[in-house]
Amino acid sequence: MKKNKFIKEKHNHKNTFYFKKNLSNKFLNNLDLSFIKKYPKSRICIHENINSKIHEMIIFHEKGTYVEPHFHNKSESLLIISGKMEVKIYNSTGEVIDSIILSQYNKSKLNKIFLYKFEKHVIHSQFFLEDSIFKEVSSGPFKSNNTMKAKFKNL
Repeated sequence: MKKNKFIKEKHNHKNTFYFKKNLSNKFLNNLDLSFIKKYPKSRICIHENINSKIHEMIIFHEKGTYVEPHFHNKSESLLIISGKMEVKIYNSTGEVIDSIILSQYNKSKLNKIFLYKFEKHVIHSQFFLEDSIFKEVSSGPFKSNNTMKAKFKNL
């Protein structure tokens, strides 16, 4: 990995990294993935900045990470590169209506799910069963009010 390939995002305290602007070719290799695994939760943004129309991120979550039920005002998709996560889908009262295990593509296991697309307003949570690297794609620009924590009607 080139020493100065990434810069840390300055506008938040999360472990978010961008490619340096002077790179003409953006690529990731196994060393880059080792780099983001240094943090329990981290991401490499492939898009230019928070104002980009498409946001593509390579994200790492360590085993045991739980992302609380939430929803977005836009669609998003998740593609597992390595690891395994459980995604739960909820109705408005907090009842689990679906549970999906996502794991990396394996041509010998035809029923494994490795890609999932959420339409906007779908309430979902994620629990990471293994250290996992995944690609998330959503539309931009980033606005913090596009992601809302679920407030279930029965709670």
